[in-house]
Amino acid sequence: IKKLFESGVNTYIEVGPGKVLQGLIKRILPEVKTFSICGEKDIKSVGVKSINGHILHPKDIMWVTK
Repeated sequence: IKKLFESGVNTYIEVGPGKVLQGLIKRILPEVKTFSICGEKDIKSVGVKSINGHILHPKDIMWVTK
């Protein structure tokens, strides 16, 4: 996480249920932005439009819950 930050990454997105990784990142680097995406409403609420250059379309994502 620190290496990513040192190379310019200042926003981290946890994909999936829960916020464990988000909490760990905040402990390591409290100044960065973190988001947790677990469903379609989360994508809309954080305003994420793409991840790694891939455009996100909530209707095209298969959301699986257990």
